[in-house]
Amino acid sequence: MLSDMNLEKLLLWYHDLYKKYDEKVRENEGAIRFLTNVVEWFEQGRHKKKKSKLAGIDNIFFLFDKEYLKKAKDPLDAIKIFLAAKQKEKRERGIFG
Repeated sequence: MLSDMNLEKLLLWYHDLYKKYDEKVRENEGAIRFLTNVVEWFEQGRHKKKKSKLAGIDNIFFLFDKEYLKKAKDPLDAIKIFLAAKQKEKRERGIFG
């Protein structure tokens, strides 16, 4: 099969496969970051703090996941919100992408 392919097709095929691989790596890193943030958010009691006290330099660590964490009342709820948002993004990518 490879001997029948020209170099250009082979490079394009490699490029497509690498792009898919890179997307999956980013997706996995995002999930790991989120789970780490869930643990820190609830262990530090940030879910109990008033909104005015949540501002500060510490919030930079939760920049990407704060929208999911603020809405959640417990860790399981945060995970459910995160998964629902990711599934919605995936459906929208399928419709528009």
